[in-house]
Amino acid sequence: MAVISPEILTQPVAQQEMSHSDRYVHFTVTEANNLYAAHEAWRIQAEGYLDMGFVTEEALTPEGYLVPELDKSRGKDVEYHLAVNPCNMDDCATVRKVSPPKDGTYRDLPSYKMAEPAIYPDGRQALDGITEQDRRLKEISALARTKDGSAVGVYEIFRKLIQDATGSDEVWFFSTVSTTFQSLVRSFGERNFAIIGDDISMPDARVNSSITLRPTIVTPGTFIERVLDAHISTEGKGKGTLKRSFLFLADGLEESRMSPRVVMARNAMLQGK
Repeated sequence: MAVISPEILTQPVAQQEMSHSDRYVHFTVTEANNLYAAHEAWRIQAEGYLDMGFVTEEALTPEGYLVPELDKSRGKDVEYHLAVNPCNMDDCATVRKVSPPKDGTYRDLPSYKMAEPAIYPDGRQALDGITEQDRRLKEISALARTKDGSAVGVYEIFRKLIQDATGSDEVWFFSTVSTTFQSLVRSFGERNFAIIGDDISMPDARVNSSITLRPTIVTPGTFIERVLDAHISTEGKGKGTLKRSFLFLADGLEESRMSPRVVMARNAMLQGK
């Protein structure tokens, strides 16, 4: 049975998008403008976390959501991103972007409050510096896909977030599962993920005791350029992975929003040079 209803494809207030080589239909919603779609995002996250072994069945409510104690990234400051395969409703993905509350700071972000005891002193200095520069610091969380979903859906959402923030002053606090972190590093290069604290565990019997979260800073405005740097400096089999990631992230992005160096590299790769 599909985790998400085909009704999602008819939602009138959802921001529905499909661009460049996307396989999925993309939605960006809030609880205020589309509570139905937001709840479907909760459901995708819960199914994904259960399937990946992050949580036990006791962590889910009868509706198929994570219990509130284990999912703090909800409410009016949360932007939900969903990717839905219109040809297969069992294939969906989601991620959330959380803004600090009005008159709040990064210290009010749910993931930061959980990670705060493990943040390095220079990590706090880096976060304070971002705030002092009046850059927008947001949280990225709840990255997940359905049990029968493809990783492509997750990567398409990630590409959309990166492209939307390219050239902006946005910076992300990203607290991700350590195994997912390693996968992201392989795909996009180590320099894109600045570790600012020790791995943290969640003291809850409903969470797999081996699961740890790794606090990092990600700068989306320079993300694509750094993938290119990683590709240039890498030898061996990882070089091809980084090339594919670079072309994937740059796909469909207007040249005016990329540096001349990135445009030149993309065009050369597409021409087989």
